[in-house]
Amino acid sequence: MSAASLPPVVDDRFSMETGADEHRALVRMTGDADIAAQAVVGPYLRRLHTELRQSRARLVSVDLRELQFINSSCIKAFVTWIAEIVKLACDEQYRVVFHSNPAFRWQQRTLKTLQAFAPTIVDIEVGLDAGATAPPLSGGAAAHSSIAP
Repeated sequence: MSAASLPPVVDDRFSMETGADEHRALVRMTGDADIAAQAVVGPYLRRLHTELRQSRARLVSVDLRELQFINSSCIKAFVTWIAEIVKLACDEQYRVVFHSNPAFRWQQRTLKTLQAFAPTIVDIEVGLDAGATAPPLSGGAAAHSSIAP
């Protein structure tokens, strides 16, 4: 899948990277998606959506298990992304599976709201033992770009 071609975004407090395996596109977010991250999350998700449509992806796995905080603007970027998927013809839509950490209470509230918004699109897998289904991403420091302009 071409989603793996998106460059990672890494800062001291936040990272977002993509990859793929034979079954799905993979996204991992870690750290704090705060005001500094909001400038990149929306554009990144728009590029991801374009790549997923072009590759005719059927599934994207989003690992949030190490995302400790997300501000409302970044949540809005997820709502916008999911809304774009909903607008697609049924045969063009892809599923989004969020992997969440039960220690971060905000994740359950937020993800359940996203799932209620698009129940045929959004699934949630809760737990720290989801390693077998979570994105196996890696990347060296040389591959990373900063979120600061």
